[in-house]
Amino acid sequence: MSSSAMRSNKSPQRETSASAGACLTFAGALLFFGLAQAQASSSVSASCEALAPWLAAKAQSLSALSMKERSEASQREFDRRKDAASTLFERFEAGKLDREALDSCLSAVPDRQNFYNTLQAVFFERSVAKLRNAHGPALRAFAALVDARTQGGRTIPFRLTGHTQAEAPVELKGGFHRGSGSIFMDLGRVSPDEWLVIFIHELAHGLDDRLPEAVRAYNAPKDVEEFAEWAVCATEPAFLPAESRAKLDRWLEAGLGRGLFAEYRAWHVTLVLYEEGLREGLWDRIGWMEALISQRPASQTLGRFIYLQLDARFVDPADGIFSRELIQNGLKAVRARYREGSALPALGTLGAIVKAGN
Repeated sequence: MSSSAMRSNKSPQRETSASAGACLTFAGALLFFGLAQAQASSSVSASCEALAPWLAAKAQSLSALSMKERSEASQREFDRRKDAASTLFERFEAGKLDREALDSCLSAVPDRQNFYNTLQAVFFERSVAKLRNAHGPALRAFAALVDARTQGGRTIPFRLTGHTQAEAPVELKGGFHRGSGSIFMDLGRVSPDEWLVIFIHELAHGLDDRLPEAVRAYNAPKDVEEFAEWAVCATEPAFLPAESRAKLDRWLEAGLGRGLFAEYRAWHVTLVLYEEGLREGLWDRIGWMEALISQRPASQTLGRFIYLQLDARFVDPADGIFSRELIQNGLKAVRARYREGSALPALGTLGAIVKAGN
């Protein structure tokens, strides 16, 4: 119903519309009451203040009656929600985001998860935009890979954790789920000065074309059954026929491809982009990154240094099929070949970024 049609209605209908509007306005007032309560109970109210324009637009959308008004109000609510999320991202960058205050402010909003969804989308978009606007060749190549992966409406699953709506699944600053391909970043653990570097590392996992291939090959149940049969009568891969030994090596490399090798690929990209970002002034030096880099011998390539650092920290599994001596010895042999030889795990599409940074 249009606004002019509403004005031409008879008095009883106007009274009904007015009553409905009053009820919806009261509902909006309750939102503001919850916001005011959260502000009063928090020593830091800036996060709440950032939400005020969005909550006002939200209240207006509740009181809209005609289809046109609802459409316009819905668009305003969405725009204000994105604006509020952008303001909170900027506060986070400045080290002024109080996430507990934010959770308190939103506690009175029934559909607050909708806001959190927008917040994490804005954090992702704004972070990628910073990389996209960089000038370094490796950073540009990385941003181009993100753009290629997200063409046609495709997304890289991303979520913020460390608040009441989404607790972190593990005690890490960020993570990547090998199965779902989703990335998470913990607002309670990541400091603003390291945000982009950790974001790059987790996003590199999401862009790693070698990782899905490794996961598929490693999860082949028929191969595992076959290896278990071999393990009954053999303790060394050398005792197996050449074809069977090669098959076991491929399976073991696939397992490493979702673990040790995947971390090598992501960390290689991370360190290349970290150095380039420093030169460009995208971030300041990060203590724990500098401590790692300082251990690199002058004569050692970056790739070899990263691989050896990671190899020394990875512990072989010992449960399930990995309790069998044949599998243990096979895995030790594969790891020794990469640790002591000249070959390094292939970088796949991430290699273009490393190449651009050299």
